This record gives sequence, C-alpha cells and structure tokens, in this order.
Amino acid sequence: MTVCNMSIEAGARAGMIAPDEVTYAYLAGRPRAPQAAGVGRALEAWRTLPSDPGARFDREVTIDAAAVEPMITYGTNPGMVMPIGGQIPVRPDDVAFARALSYMGLTPGQPLEDQKVNVVFLGSCTNARLSDLREAARLLRGRRIARGLTMLVVPGSQEVKRQAESEGLHRVFLEAGAEWRESGCSMCLGDERGCGGAG
Repeated sequence: MTVCNMSIEAGARAGMIAPDEVTYAYLAGRPRAPQAAGVGRALEAWRTLPSDPGARFDREVTIDAAAVEPMITYGTNPGMVMPIGGQIPVRPDDVAFARALSYMGLTPGQPLEDQKVNVVFLGSCTNARLSDLREAARLLRGRRIARGLTMLVVPGSQEVKRQAESEGLHRVFLEAGAEWRESGCSMCLGDERGCGGAG
C-alpha cells in the first residue's frame, strides 16, 4: 500500500499492486474492511486482481529491496533523493535544481553524511505505522533530543495515533523533547507546522 501511494510522488498517475495473503490478513477486522458475509465475496473479487498470465508490459523491473541503500533527501521535493552514503548529483543546466540547492544551502557533489540536522521528521500519511512509532519510542525512551533540534512525530492515521497514545508512546516522544502531532500532511509538503499543531 505504501508503494502504491508513493507511486504518485514518483510521477505515475496511479499505482496498483495485486493484494496477497499478507494484505488480506492485515485487512481482516479493520473498521472499513468487509465484515461477516461480505469477507468471502471480497476475497473472491480481490483474488482476481493479479495480472493475467502472459500479460505484456512496456517494461518490467525487478528490484531486490534488501539491496536498496537507505535514501536521504537533499532538495525540496520527494524526487530529490540519493543513497545516504552518496553525493549530491551535478546537474549544470537544471535551473530548478540549482534553486533548490541554493535554498537548502548545499552544493552539487557534496556528501550529506556530516551535515548538521535541524529537523527530524518521523511519520507520513503513507507510513508511520504503530510498529514504527514503537521502535522510535524504544530508541528515545529515557533520552532527550539534541539542543536546537526540532523533532516532529506524525502518526500515519488517527487510528495509529489512538493506539500509540493508549500505549503511552506519545509521552515518550514528548519527554524526549519531540512534538506529538495530528496525523496528516506535514514535512512531506514542506509545512513544518503540520496538521493540528502539537498535541
């Protein structure tokens, strides 16, 4: 579901991936998923969604996700990313690229590994699952974020927010000096205020 949602950010008009048994198990019992007798009909329909055998595509790409290096952004839109150990690309004739780097205070060919961090953003409308928040809280428990650093924590949905609060995760973030926000658009679109402000 994350890949489907983020395919728009990569320039696609839509992103579709046939559901599998893991997806069906995830949806079971969720508030907006089919319930009782409707589950069987839904599963029957969903199992028809994979591409037909022998279907032809303009291009097929195989990616080993385990081999993908973590990415970091250097610019002002989601497409301006690079491997965390890489260097900012050089694009001499790209005016928008040059403007973005100027705004960020960066230069082509520069690594980002030793750059000062101003804001840490944990969350998105696409992800920020409860498991992500649990892991981050485990790392932050009993610690404080660095002086001068801003950390925003934005749960992926109101359901995730309620679950996290019932487990006391929000208190861990607040005690560490982070801001606990409402779910919704935030840093992804460059709005550091987030939706609903600190909660």
